[in-house]
Amino acid sequence: MDSKPADFVIWFTMLLVSTTAAGEQTTPPPATVPVDPSVSRLDDVTQRMTDFLKDAPRFRVETTTHWTLQSNPVRSGVTRCRILARKSGAFRLEVKSDAAQKASLICIGDGKQLTRLYQGGPSVIFSKQAGQLANLLDDAMTETSLKGTGLNVILRPDIHAYLMSSVSDVKDVGREDVQGRPAEHFSASWFGGSHIDFWVAASDAPVMLRWKRVMKMNMAGQQQEMQMDSQLVWSPEPESADDQFTVHLPQDAIEVHDLQAYLLNGGTDALFGKPAPSVPLKLVDGAEWDLSKHRDQCAVVLFFFATWAVPGTQDMSTINTYIDAHSDKGVVFYSISVGEDRDAVRPILESLKYSHPVVLDPEQKASSAYRVTALPTTVLIAKDGTVQSAYTGTSPEDLARIRQDIERLVQGKQLVGPSR
Repeated sequence: MDSKPADFVIWFTMLLVSTTAAGEQTTPPPATVPVDPSVSRLDDVTQRMTDFLKDAPRFRVETTTHWTLQSNPVRSGVTRCRILARKSGAFRLEVKSDAAQKASLICIGDGKQLTRLYQGGPSVIFSKQAGQLANLLDDAMTETSLKGTGLNVILRPDIHAYLMSSVSDVKDVGREDVQGRPAEHFSASWFGGSHIDFWVAASDAPVMLRWKRVMKMNMAGQQQEMQMDSQLVWSPEPESADDQFTVHLPQDAIEVHDLQAYLLNGGTDALFGKPAPSVPLKLVDGAEWDLSKHRDQCAVVLFFFATWAVPGTQDMSTINTYIDAHSDKGVVFYSISVGEDRDAVRPILESLKYSHPVVLDPEQKASSAYRVTALPTTVLIAKDGTVQSAYTGTSPEDLARIRQDIERLVQGKQLVGPSR
């Protein structure tokens, strides 16, 4: 959650929105594939690729995916992946953007246990489960993150069956050079409404060399197109140091059951009934922000937002009006700008004529303390200074629930605990 979000954040968000909007499934629906020369040729090539990778003692693949979202303004970036895999079952996957200094997503397996780490925010979150490389894509976030890279195809247990059941309108384009190597080029419609082109090396090592996907998505009521073009570079993998397959977790890492669910909904619920973290920050006007001064005096509402998170900024005017109607009823409102400095926030506030206190959280200390991972998020604090509820989003239903919670808090009631 940066003022200028890392490519990976935009990449992951766009693909997640497209998956949700299109109703795309992880496993494609059964399909009847017509028998024609192009399909027969594809059947042969993908079967050979499946057999080759199944027998490979170890492999190393690095992908470079250029993506472009045809929006206004146009967004683009580069996502890079690297996977090392051993015949023993040990593997390591890293996903990062060119804008980031380190990998945002890391998945490590030892043949028995699979650990996933996300370190794209202020805190490292991780999950553990029993599993092998074949289970890598069982996780929603991992599958979404690899979409468009080609790895979401070649890392499946049965590449051949997955590909053949996912395509229609197959065209055998013929041989072309990719990375200086002759390759078989296929073009097809992909389940969920996308179009793909991919190239498989025409050699004794029939590996995928390029994967290109064009997909439609509905964002904020507008139809937009996302283009992804990925180069897959294969190289012989010498016996890697065991440290590559060892999990290193910082002491403050947060274990979660589901990475994607945590990123979408946050982990503020773990704070319910506990004292609200008091983080020393400053307001836009330079004054010190002291949350503790409101304890035993009034309820507090924290609205976490960022100027680049469009849903949040679009709702600032509504929230401004809402605050005006409640500011004299024993409740204090603070909007907290996540990952941004004063110069980035002020123009937006002025254009929206937003007149209520805004806290600057440029290093994401507050959002980390409150385990906020999605914007906008609203956190409600009782008069006794304990966290009581949190909502991600500002839909009419959310605002109605927030309003009900505020009314109870103003009356001195608790939303969590024995008195709820």
